[in-house]
Amino acid sequence: MIWIAFFCTLAAFLFLGLSTAQHYQRRFGTRPRADRQRLLRLIAWLLLASSLVSAFAARGPVFGPVIWIGLVIFAAASSFLFLNFIAPSKERKS
Repeated sequence: MIWIAFFCTLAAFLFLGLSTAQHYQRRFGTRPRADRQRLLRLIAWLLLASSLVSAFAARGPVFGPVIWIGLVIFAAASSFLFLNFIAPSKERKS
């Protein structure tokens, strides 16, 4: 269950990062439409909520939030590094 929480949290922060115009354009070559940005943010928040539920289910109400906060910090740092320092596989011209 912790692995599910971790991957949900990591995916959530990647979606939150891609909901910004800069990161989206860097990865896909175009700026996102407003409805696409809202959809990416909604998916990210739903994934964060599901990761919290998963952490609670895995470790209970005492240690679940503590583990979840740790996962949030680690996933935020990992996605920040990935989105900012790993170059896209293909450079697209806009």
